[in-house]
Amino acid sequence: MSLRTLIASLALLCSAAVANAQTIGNPGPAINLTQIVLGSPMGQSFTAASSTLLSVGFSFGVLNAGVPSAPVTISLLSGSGTGGALVASRVIDPIEATFDTPSLTFADFTGTPLTVGTTYTAMVSTSTTHWGVFLTDDTFADGVAFLQGDPISIFDFVFEVNGASVVPEPASGALLAAGAGLFGVAVGRRRRSR
Repeated sequence: MSLRTLIASLALLCSAAVANAQTIGNPGPAINLTQIVLGSPMGQSFTAASSTLLSVGFSFGVLNAGVPSAPVTISLLSGSGTGGALVASRVIDPIEATFDTPSLTFADFTGTPLTVGTTYTAMVSTSTTHWGVFLTDDTFADGVAFLQGDPISIFDFVFEVNGASVVPEPASGALLAAGAGLFGVAVGRRRRSR
C-alpha cells in the first residue's frame, strides 16, 4: 500500500461524525381530545432510540374557543411518569389540528442529549382551558400515556419524538497513534531513498 493510499484511508476514517435520524411515536388516528388543564399533569413516556434529541411534537386541538389561547410548554422528564427530573423544556404556540388531520406541532429540542435505551416522559402543560391534546388507541408499545399523573392503559397520545444518533469519530488517541505511525513510515522511506 502506498503512502498516499494510506493517508487517504486515514482521512476517510477521520471524517466528521455521521448522524442517523431516528423517529418514534404514535401517528394516530386521533380518537379523543382531552383538555390539557383538566388532565394535567399529562404526558407520554418513550424509550430513547437516539443519543441526541431534535424535536418533540404533539397534536393539539381547540376545546374551548371562547377562552383566550396561551402558549403550551413541552417538558422532557427523566423516567416514566410525571415525577422525574426536568431534562429540558420549550414553549410553543400550537397549531390547531382536527380529528381528520391530527397534524403535529413540534418543539425544537436540538442538541438535548439522551441516553439510548433510557425512558423519558414528554409532558404538556398550559395556563388556559383553550387547548386540548389528541389521544389515540394504546398501540405504542414502548411507552405509557399519563393523565392527571396516572398511567392509562387504553390510550396513547398522538405524538412524535425525533432524534439523531451520532456515530462518534475515532478516538483521538488512536488518531494520534496512526499519525505518528504515518510520520515514522514517511521518515523511514526518506532515509532509505538517500
